[in-house]
Amino acid sequence: MQGDILVYKEEPPMLELYQVAIILVGIIVFAALSRRLEASIFTLPLVFTVFGWLIGQGGIQLVPMEAEHEVIQVIAEITLVLVLFSDASRVKLRELMQNYTIPAHIICL
Repeated sequence: MQGDILVYKEEPPMLELYQVAIILVGIIVFAALSRRLEASIFTLPLVFTVFGWLIGQGGIQLVPMEAEHEVIQVIAEITLVLVLFSDASRVKLRELMQNYTIPAHIICL
């Protein structure tokens, strides 16, 4: 194996406990205020996007938001599940059956 170069990919640093705590506090605060936010123009995806921006690269940079962080990927997947579940739980089946062409057009785009 003479001449071969082994390149080791450097592992991203793990998130500190306080960084995970900041994310969890944000989720808990949202859950506590979700009833009030329901009546406002602020949606779940908007709140989580702004929160992520504020604590990440766009704001005060408390939490590194590089996609290679395993914890960030898990949080993103959990957030996606919450957003999709939240949206799906608000769908009225009767209205969907009457207006099925609108979602069908959106899916085809």
